[in-house]
Amino acid sequence: MKIKRYLITVLCSALCVTQAWAGSLVSIAGTGIPLIEGAQPAGREAVQAHARIATYAVSRPVTEVADFYLQYFKENGFVVLGGKENGALDVAVSKDAVMFSLKVFSEGGTTLVQFIW
Repeated sequence: MKIKRYLITVLCSALCVTQAWAGSLVSIAGTGIPLIEGAQPAGREAVQAHARIATYAVSRPVTEVADFYLQYFKENGFVVLGGKENGALDVAVSKDAVMFSLKVFSEGGTTLVQFIW
């Protein structure tokens, strides 16, 4: 019975993440990270001092976008350091040899998702 409940919980969680996923991926060192539905590039990808920065704009609340990514990382075995603070998400993320930062914040009424690796 406990296994059945666990499987139902896992499937429901996966469906929640899948519903918000746009089907597009950000490729970070060969690892695909999903973009939340409705995410559009906000300018060009930038390269600064050996770091790449990819920024996407989305018309969803910061908390919804932050929860989407935290759930995705949890379900897929990523290690996450940091969290939500002052209405934004600022985390360092790693899995195997892949490491990057993710920031989700509001600017001018638009939610921005920024990957830095």
